[in-house]
Amino acid sequence: MRKTALKSRLFRFHFEVNHRMAKWKKPVGRPFLALRGHTYYARLTVPTDARDYFGKTELWQSLKTKNLREAEYRAGRIIAEWKAQIETFRGNIGIAHKALEWRKVLDEERKKDQILIEQFTRQHGRPPTLAHEIDDLGLGTYSLVYGDEVERIYFEQGPEAAARFDDIVKGNSLPTLTYAEDYKASLKVIPRTLQQRETHLDYLNQRFPTLPVRRSEVARWIIEMETQNLAEATIKARIGTCRGYFEYLQRLDHLNPDEANPFEGHKYTRRKKASKQDLRQAFEVDDIPRLIDAAERKRRKDTNLVAAIKIAAYTGMRREEIARLRVENIREREGIRYFDIIDAKSKAGLREVPIHSELLALVDKLIKASSDGYLLPDEKITKNDERGDAIGKRFKTLRDGLGFDSRYVFHSIRKTVSTIFERAGVNHNEAAEIVGHEKTGMTYGLYSAGMSILQKSKIIEMISLKTLH
Repeated sequence: MRKTALKSRLFRFHFEVNHRMAKWKKPVGRPFLALRGHTYYARLTVPTDARDYFGKTELWQSLKTKNLREAEYRAGRIIAEWKAQIETFRGNIGIAHKALEWRKVLDEERKKDQILIEQFTRQHGRPPTLAHEIDDLGLGTYSLVYGDEVERIYFEQGPEAAARFDDIVKGNSLPTLTYAEDYKASLKVIPRTLQQRETHLDYLNQRFPTLPVRRSEVARWIIEMETQNLAEATIKARIGTCRGYFEYLQRLDHLNPDEANPFEGHKYTRRKKASKQDLRQAFEVDDIPRLIDAAERKRRKDTNLVAAIKIAAYTGMRREEIARLRVENIREREGIRYFDIIDAKSKAGLREVPIHSELLALVDKLIKASSDGYLLPDEKITKNDERGDAIGKRFKTLRDGLGFDSRYVFHSIRKTVSTIFERAGVNHNEAAEIVGHEKTGMTYGLYSAGMSILQKSKIIEMISLKTLH
């Protein structure tokens, strides 16, 4: 009996609470409004991430009026202020972010108004034109509040701030990084390239806080970068990222799709002729044993660095390709063992490279000693998802100690291998298939399945560094 009575009291309690809540939240057919008795209230559900800041899940405030039109007007101001507080809590402070919030609100109102107008027109055979009809439908409420907001910014922050705010709301301009995260998510590039794109967009934002911009302004920016002696390739890469981002914004109608892309078709100042002193250099063949000997004699043993240099010297592989090699990437076919490169910079980099006879013992030793499944174990992964970065830094220290200048990098070993192939008379496409470059011509580049593992092995064995053991 006591159990039944308790259930009955709980039922009555929940019924009364729900009844009061239903009365409190009586629908009035208007967003952000509720009616309690005869008085209207502004109401907003607080986003989950801001509830700790406000200490509640909903915000309520009496509008002190029984008139629906007046309630809508007053609610517009209060809701806008609450949303501004939420954005401030989230760190989105400033005119641009407030303008984007207003843009959403007004867009939603326009859609709602259009539906109400269409319904009225179907019912009465004409659109609403009389003042009381517009009031009854509640058309353009936020537009009135928006006018007050522009006026407030004008007097508090000045005419330029008000004009910028209005341009963003009306879609005449857009804060540069508004859709940067969406753009980056749409890219199918390796982490290092993505990091470069992020850097380029930061430069864009520093130069042009809002878009669109005039083509002449972009040209002036290019000239300034040229006067800073930035490499032409660097400047073109930055402008290329900006061009792609602008095109993305146009495709999604965030910017006018009919407007010319201001980052297209620019000319660049022709630089002086390239000097051999400025170009990346290949190591001479007899430099490679010096590098390996110095790596082996390091006071602090560095097995990975020694192995990386040797593998690069006998394959022409990129530093990151070597660093990403796993034990299971060592395979065998037709009696020939090879590196199966399944993670590379480009499609051409996905390839099979025979293991040179001089590397067989080293590879077996690395497989046996591997502690984490990688051929070069225990290398830290950078934020760009690179395993070979630390190896490159240790190689730089080694290089400096031997007196080589900055033109010589780990990639220079790859140049050495290409030089060996060329001097041995290896066909361009055959060498390209081994080092992971695009092959030329449609017949070999597009249709051919490539050389056999035996053919590749014969070419790899042309690499001779007799003093290397």
